[in-house]
Amino acid sequence: MSNFQKVLIALVIGLAVAVLCGLGLWQLMRLDWKNNIATERNQGISGSVTEITNSTELTPQDLDWRRVRVSGSWLPPVLIVGNSARSGVRGKEYIKPLKLTQNLVVFVNLGWSRETNIDSVLDEIKTKYVGQDTLNGLATDRSEVRGKLTPGGNWTTFSPQDMKENLSMTNVALWTITKGELTENRFSGVRSESYLIDGYQPFINTTPHLEYALTWFGIAIGLVVTAGIRLDWWSFVKRLK
Repeated sequence: MSNFQKVLIALVIGLAVAVLCGLGLWQLMRLDWKNNIATERNQGISGSVTEITNSTELTPQDLDWRRVRVSGSWLPPVLIVGNSARSGVRGKEYIKPLKLTQNLVVFVNLGWSRETNIDSVLDEIKTKYVGQDTLNGLATDRSEVRGKLTPGGNWTTFSPQDMKENLSMTNVALWTITKGELTENRFSGVRSESYLIDGYQPFINTTPHLEYALTWFGIAIGLVVTAGIRLDWWSFVKRLK
């Protein structure tokens, strides 16, 4: 193999290594970004409870991952988010609109339950979630979340924007509430007093960005070492000197 060919191959490998290292650095940047989000959101959970009324000037972004308390009257209907698996168990989430003072409507996630419990859950909601109520929960900004209503009558995701249009509702908040309190074992089992499991968990970054970064860097190092051995770069460098 001529020296020109070796130089050309070295340039190609150098470009590949640069791309691999760039991917590794990008994953480290993603890790830092996710860690900052986790810190910000969990600080919001640990903060004081915000009393919500129609007169609040807080935007969905201001309320994102903040504990809130609201009072209002329950409205029909019950909306169901399907294909919601928890800890490997298939289930559904149940949503119901709550009208606050001066007609502000917010959608509330009442909780999750196994698919086999749907009739019992609907009976429970019909009995328990009627009239006036006061509840605590976690507010979440869902202003950019979009979902669809399936032919089976379930929603693909919790999207207040699309749900309000389907129900022809006005003055609906684009932030939502997950009913309940902070818990580490939200989906460990169905509680005896209710078919619905409510509550929320701390924000945890489950994407292994560090492992991805190390993988890209490892591939880059492996490529350099392998190419160096196969092309005998060390002898080539000594001849250049």
